[in-house]
Amino acid sequence: MQVPLEYCSVIAEGSFGCVFKTTHESGEVVACKRIPHSAEHGMDASTIREVHILRLLQPHERIVRLICVHFEKDAVGIVLEYVPRTLRSLLLAGDDWNGLAQRLMHDLLAGIAHCHEMGVMHRDIKPENLLVDDAARLKLADFGARAGSPSASPCLPLDRNARVPPS
Repeated sequence: MQVPLEYCSVIAEGSFGCVFKTTHESGEVVACKRIPHSAEHGMDASTIREVHILRLLQPHERIVRLICVHFEKDAVGIVLEYVPRTLRSLLLAGDDWNGLAQRLMHDLLAGIAHCHEMGVMHRDIKPENLLVDDAARLKLADFGARAGSPSASPCLPLDRNARVPPS
């Protein structure tokens, strides 16, 4: 039996639902991406795909860590490690970058390379989906559906047999 999560504060909102800061039953502070669903239709395909992709990519230091999936009557909670800031919030803060940009770019490329090695292409890389922890390590997040297109996924299996058409 799952212990109900107590949602503390909203970290982010999107077309999918909300991401909350909460505490896991283990005592760890976590982020929970709560995605509503109807009892009639069940989980959305993009939610299933996001969980599948996160499981496929685990464990990797440049991918946000999936802790568990929490099922509720009217929603699914994807419980992830809590990472306190996004690249967007860092950019808006206007902090002194002093060599940080090169390190973050290295982390980003390492995360993308891991995705590609595992056959996943994250088609929604933007500052809001790049998380930065307290040690200034960047992690890729949000492997779900793009806003405005609930049937499309920003993460698709990479077709290793695809060819570039002749010019």
